Amino acid sequence: CVYVRESDSGKVIIIVWVDDLILASSNAVVLKEVKRLLSNKFKMKDLGPISCFLGIELVVKQDSIEMNQSKYVEKILSKFRMSDCNPKSIPCDPSANKLDVSSASKNNLCDPKLYREIVGSLIYLMTCTRPDICY
Repeated sequence: CVYVRESDSGKVIIIVWVDDLILASSNAVVLKEVKRLLSNKFKMKDLGPISCFLGIELVVKQDSIEMNQSKYVEKILSKFRMSDCNPKSIPCDPSANKLDVSSASKNNLCDPKLYREIVGSLIYLMTCTRPDICY
């Protein structure tokens, strides 16, 4: 859930995911007050400036926030034994009209659980930081 509050003193944005929060404000005094109010009501721990949230690495700069999931990509490549694969600029050769499947890899393609895990991992990656891989 995302909560936004605007007032004359500034804007506050609170992002809630299960038991994790991200707090942001246009005014440091307002941010401190929101933290105080929330910690009076709930048990909280201030982890400082954000660096990682839900597996997304964030680098906060003066005029931007950079997001990446490079550790997540390395994790899924390792999990699906694809760490040694070479990157391609396009997903497959456009001149290919057949898929030559050896008997060893045919079993992997037929495992519905493995297929769902791979596709689910890619959808999470695409949804969070890599919309370019959705096509």
